[in-house]
Amino acid sequence: MIQGKRVLAYIPARSGSQGVKGKNIIEIAGKPLLAYTIEAARKSSYVDAVIVSTDSERYADLARRWGAEVPFLRPADLATDTAPEMLTTSHLMAWIEQHGKETEKSFDIIMRLQCTSPLRTAEDIDRALEQFIRLQADSIISVTAAPVTPLWMNTLPADLCLKNFIPKAIRKKNR
Repeated sequence: MIQGKRVLAYIPARSGSQGVKGKNIIEIAGKPLLAYTIEAARKSSYVDAVIVSTDSERYADLARRWGAEVPFLRPADLATDTAPEMLTTSHLMAWIEQHGKETEKSFDIIMRLQCTSPLRTAEDIDRALEQFIRLQADSIISVTAAPVTPLWMNTLPADLCLKNFIPKAIRKKNR
């Protein structure tokens, strides 16, 4: 709880990753990727509950072993790589609205924490929540500085041709 507001750490962890199969449960340095986020959320000074939203009973069991709650399995249509993340958040919020009173689960702040940021610490979570409260923000998102100027970054086209990869206006500039 922070300034009288109950905080839910919500961790989406679907099982159907297209890029790296099973990425959320792959072990890294002896722990599944999902475990790092659960641990950081549980160590936060402000997080009141940690809920994992998944479509997989295997992921759910793993999440519970690491101390998260998994009160439901996410519907299959919300577990595809094309399902908008906002719909999974809305699904969670609808569940809380429907079951919150009977399970004493009502929250003022929902903090979505992705499994794919295993270096995030409880201190990072706490600082984000403190900033959220201090700024009286509607939402907050973490960002990081790019190691090189974004002007030199791009996405390869389907033909993998680099011909027009860098815009003409900056091609001869050093920085």
